[in-house]
Amino acid sequence: VLDTREVETRDGPERLIMVRNTWKNFEWKGEWSNNSEVWTEELRNELRYTQEDADKGLFWIKLEDYEAYFPVTWICKYRPDNKYYSVDLNHDARVGQNHTVLRIHVQKEQKVTISLNQRDVNCFRGTNYEGKYDYSYARILLGKSFNEGLGYVAGNASSSHRNLTITTVLKPGKYVFATEMNWNQEFCRDFNVSFYTDGELEVEAIPNADLLTIQKSLILSSIEKVEESRKVRTYAKYGDALIEKTEGSLHGLLYFYYLNDTKKNSKLTEKITFANLEHMRVCAPYHSQNQIEVTVMPDHEVLVLYKALSEDHAWSYSTAFNIQPCNASEDPRSTVQENYDYIDEYNNKTIVEVNQDYNLYIKDGHDLDFEDDQEISRNIERSYQQEERKTVEIKMSFILNNFFMI
Repeated sequence: VLDTREVETRDGPERLIMVRNTWKNFEWKGEWSNNSEVWTEELRNELRYTQEDADKGLFWIKLEDYEAYFPVTWICKYRPDNKYYSVDLNHDARVGQNHTVLRIHVQKEQKVTISLNQRDVNCFRGTNYEGKYDYSYARILLGKSFNEGLGYVAGNASSSHRNLTITTVLKPGKYVFATEMNWNQEFCRDFNVSFYTDGELEVEAIPNADLLTIQKSLILSSIEKVEESRKVRTYAKYGDALIEKTEGSLHGLLYFYYLNDTKKNSKLTEKITFANLEHMRVCAPYHSQNQIEVTVMPDHEVLVLYKALSEDHAWSYSTAFNIQPCNASEDPRSTVQENYDYIDEYNNKTIVEVNQDYNLYIKDGHDLDFEDDQEISRNIERSYQQEERKTVEIKMSFILNNFFMI
């Protein structure tokens, strides 16, 4: 959208929108199109609309038609003093890679928009993959590192659009940004992460980070922050007020969190049975999809986690439980409590080139070189450890101040 105007016509006032078709693969032929009968010489002069404009893909459309044919409008953020850059990434289908974790260093408080961007479907028009590519379900989570663990900051999940975005204010410190994809196809798993900020950032990959542990840690820290997505149940009327369960969902992560602070040496056993579970997967250490039994010993916590695999996930369930004293043979202290610390190592790093112009990334046909119709060639240096099925390890470190979007 380049301009909006209201003009007087023979039939009264008309609200118009100027649009540019950047792909040039169709032409608007409705009312106010280039050859429409509603145009007069006076209106063309008033709007300064020429044949040269039409050849460049510019066209006018009335507001009612725009709303009918363009149900979604994306607004591009632009601030003259902000810096913008993006990093191209790839998940290797051969080793089942589906996530990347980045560490962000912030020196001064700043407002930043972080976006995960998939390749546009238009990149595949005219290729052997036309009609075979679709946007995959993606999840992003941002947390701040503290001595005691990670604190939830923001997140998002969707498969409806190419871009998945969060905007927040970052205070000085270290942050973890975790991306997870449920890819629809193997032939293209390219994406990038972009940052748009009024400050300076230093970003690098955490090659061996444990994604599930990061997600569990962020869920636990979000329980007090995101009240609208959770509900708390206590077992006071069943004999112990210091045993409670918190259940909720966070960006496609369904969780059941149990905390047993009993003073009566009581244990809770609860069975969760799903009557309906669509496009969701249970996470380790549990394996049974439709029924899980949880035992929570005194002074312990348990977290049950399910991950959504697509936009149209759904669930319904029932529970049955009992609370009883621990047997003499059961020593609660012998059970190891879960520790949600993510792995953070620096070994076998691979340098990733920085893409300074994101517009090139989404441009039709950019860097798409098909080899034997099997795999898209990459511009990223990668190291594969296929026999050990390890995650591709990436290292990138740069100062945002060195890269400007002009």
